[in-house]
This record gives sequence, structure tokens and C-alpha cells, in this order.
Amino acid sequence: MGSILYACLAFGVIFDPPYPHFGSDLYNAYYYRLIDGRFDLPLRMLRIEGHYTADGVGIMYHGIAPLLTRVLLDPFVALNSFPTASFSIWLWAVTGTGFYHLSVFQVMRKYAGDRSDYPVVLWTVLAGVAAWLCAPGLFLSANAVLYHEPISIAYAAMAIAVFIMLRCALFGMPVRRALVPLALLAVVLIHSRPHLAVGLYAGIVLLIVLAIWRRAEGVKLSAVISLAILGLAALSYLQLNTLRFGSATAVHGGLEDTAAGEVVQFGPVYFGTDYATTGRGVAFREHGSFHPWRIVPNFVVYAFDHPSIALQVDAAHLAVTEQWSGWGKIENPRFGMFFVWTFWFLAMCASLFAARPRFAGGIAALPLLATTGITAIMMLSYVTLAYRYRFELWPFMMALTLLGFPGLMNRFGTQLLASPRVRMLCIFAIILGISSSGSVLFTHLFSYSTAPGGKYAEWSFAECEAMIAHHNYTQERLDVLCVDPETVFADAEGR
Repeated sequence: MGSILYACLAFGVIFDPPYPHFGSDLYNAYYYRLIDGRFDLPLRMLRIEGHYTADGVGIMYHGIAPLLTRVLLDPFVALNSFPTASFSIWLWAVTGTGFYHLSVFQVMRKYAGDRSDYPVVLWTVLAGVAAWLCAPGLFLSANAVLYHEPISIAYAAMAIAVFIMLRCALFGMPVRRALVPLALLAVVLIHSRPHLAVGLYAGIVLLIVLAIWRRAEGVKLSAVISLAILGLAALSYLQLNTLRFGSATAVHGGLEDTAAGEVVQFGPVYFGTDYATTGRGVAFREHGSFHPWRIVPNFVVYAFDHPSIALQVDAAHLAVTEQWSGWGKIENPRFGMFFVWTFWFLAMCASLFAARPRFAGGIAALPLLATTGITAIMMLSYVTLAYRYRFELWPFMMALTLLGFPGLMNRFGTQLLASPRVRMLCIFAIILGISSSGSVLFTHLFSYSTAPGGKYAEWSFAECEAMIAHHNYTQERLDVLCVDPETVFADAEGR
């Protein structure tokens, strides 16, 4: 049922936005351009999300992993006439949520006792409802914006990684069977959300170390193969950076003028805004994309933010961060995890503060905690706070919850699940989460709209010319740069 609800949201059956979401055609165009051996995309297609060379060639910095869906669909449909972005996001959102649900179900089945017992059945149903309705997949499916494409496939890859590592930690899965699949998932992550790959790389290495230390059978061959995959993935990522940005270590355009040595400029800088000298640009330039000082204040915002206190949260966050780590911005919608994922947030807190042992599996749980913990720390230390970034804190929340559940059962027994007070608290938490999620979802459906006059509106030829007039290109060059984006698909059909 959850996958059907996600499909209804993704394909506009429930709410059909009057205008497309920004960038929903970008990966289709990117796919066709790469087939032709090119990395550039039309300026009127990339707009503010582009990164540009001095002569106006537009580059997309987002990962290439979402092209996997295009590879699968291309033999059967015309990508630009099929709702490819919606299908891709829906597919990976359902896959990710399905694996998290499966993880929850298996842990409850093992540690909650008799499956036919009424409280256990009720809790299994409640956890299933929460897994689909109070989870990132719901929001990913509801909007086909460019940003959700790499996040959704990373969400699915991390969900499968969590499932596999949980099997190793709690269910006795041999490490030798886990290493190669995890390495392949790391390939997906490094080409979708690279900071998530950092965590999985660390988790895989830790798995190998623990397996060798324990002298696990048959692990050496799997370890060599997985490390080779990780190495090749890293090399491919560095080479892709070189091809796009002129440097293996550059992951996006620079904030300086191209005359100062930057090969590719960040979009707002290219368009002549004051981004590099005010706001986020200053924080990026002076303090870096990731800074440890931001971790605690960013967590507080991600956990407890709410529209009713948005101004106070902004002021407090600015006061705490600006001097030491720079201040970027806090994007809408402004609902913290406590309000939209109430059930899981409370379950995580119960696991952390009441479970004995706090983490089931002992040392075998370390790779899972390292994988999800490192990714959460990296996201919490980032300069910008966005609602979609909460989705990358989700794996750590679920890991803490699932590893703590056995400790709760060990300490309180299954009678905890039969307690009317606990049951009512959790039902209330799910209702609160669903109602808050519904509020966010309604506004989220129409966010990033390309409606005329808005931030993400499509550009006409004249608007494109005006945006880059300060570069003093020739008219011939302007005709090339401001070409109609549909020419990408027309060229593809003519091949």
C-alpha cells in the first residue's frame, strides 16, 4: 500500500502540480549528452544550478548515479516524453523504504517474541505504518525536483547497506557474503552523494578488520575484491571531477573569478551576484563546506525546528555559528525530525537512554554505527540546512533504533509492548508525525515549481541574454549559449 501511495504522489494522481518541478528533465538531457561524449548542458536548462566556464559552457555537478534509471528505461521509452524523473525517484524511494521496513520487521520478529501475540502484531503494524508514512520516502516521491534524484538513489543504497550490516551484526550473516554487495552500494553512493560513501567506505574497512581479527572463514578473497571495487570507484570519481572541473579534487565550481585561476565557476558567481562576498559564499570560502562547530547547533535545528519559532531559531543559530564556522541559511520547510518522524525519534531516544545493552551485537555493530554515524556527522557539519538533508540523518536514527530494540526487550521484556501507556504514546507519536508530515507534504508538492515569475521559472532567450550580459559575449556566442533546451532532445531523436 505504501508503494501505491508513493506512486500516486510521484505521478500526480493525488496532487498534480500545474508546472513541472525544477530540473526534472536535467538527467534525461545529461544522459543524451554523455552518449554524445559531452558533459555540457544548455544554460537555460541548468540556470542557477549550473557551474560555468569562462566562455559559458554549463556543467552539472550532481552525481551520475541517477543515470542508471535512464540506462534501464532508454531501450523502451523516450526519456523526455516519459515521466522519467518521477519514476526514478519513486523506484528508489520505494526500494529504500522497503528495506528499512524489512529491517524493522526482522528485528521485531527476532526479539519481540511470539508473532501471533496481539501486542506484537499491533506493534508490527504500527511500525510498518510509521516506516512508510513517517519516513523520507514519502517526501522524496512527492516532488521530482533535480535534488531528489541523487538523494533518492542514495537513500535506497544506504537502506540496503543498513540492512546487510544489520544482518551481520544481529543475525550472523557471514562477512564474506556482505563485502562485495556493500562495495557495489558504495559505488552508487560515491556517484550520488559522495559524503555518504565516506561513511560506507569506513564501515566496509572496519568490517574487514574485524573479520580478519576474528579469523572469519573465506573473508580474504571477498576483502580483496571489495577493496578493488572501492579503489576503482574512487578513481572513477576523481577522473569524473577532472573531466568536469579540471581538477580531481574539485567537486564543484569555484567562488573566485575565472581570471584568478578557477577553471569552472559556481553558478551564482558566474551570473554576477554577490554570493561570494556575502552569506553562504563567505562561510564556504572562509570556513569550508564542513566544519565541526556546526554539528551541535545544526542537530538542534534539524531535530526541533518548527515554523512557529523560525525567527527565533534563525537568530539563535546565527549567533552560535557565524563567528566560528560561518552561517549559511536554513531553508523551508521548517519542521524538525521530532515533529515529522516523531515515532522514530522517540524510539531512538528510548534505545539510547533505556536499552541494556545500548547496542545489540556488541563489536559486530561497530561497522553499522560507523557507516551511519560518519554520514550523519558530515551532514550535520555542512553549512546549509535544508529539509532534504534530514533524509541523510535517517540511516543513523534507524541504526540506533534497531540496535537498541533488543536491549529494550532484554530490560523490560515484551510486556513493554503490551503496556497501554506505551501503546497510546506511540499511537499519538505516529498521529503527530503523520499530521506534521501532511502539512509539510502539501507545501512540498508545490516547491521548486517552474511557475512563471518564480525563483525556478524557465528562462526565455531574452532573459538568458540579460543574465549573462555582463560577460560581453558576441551575439554569435549568445545564440549558442542561450539555445532552446529542447534542442538536446531533438538532437537525441535525430540520432
